[in-house]
Amino acid sequence: VEPREQMVHSFLELLPITAYLLLAAAEWPQFLALFGLGVEPAAFAPQWRMLSGSYAAVILTAALLFGVIPYLEELLRCIRAARTNKR
Repeated sequence: VEPREQMVHSFLELLPITAYLLLAAAEWPQFLALFGLGVEPAAFAPQWRMLSGSYAAVILTAALLFGVIPYLEELLRCIRAARTNKR
C-alpha cells in the first residue's frame, strides 16, 4: 500500500469523528444535556433551521471536496486494480 493511499484512508477515517466534534461544539448546551449536565433539557425532536444560501454552499462544497472526491478516487483505483488482476 502506497503512503499516499494510507494518508487518504487516515483522512477518511477522521472525517466522521471531526463532524461529531464540530456538531458538539456548535450545540454545546445540547451536548451537555445528553449527559445530564448543563441547564437545558435534552431535546431529541428534530428542529427546522434556516441556513443562508452562502453557508449551505460552503458546507456542500467542503463535503464534496473533502468527502465525496476522495471516496470516488478510491473507488476508481479499486476498479482499476480489479481489472488489472483479472488479466
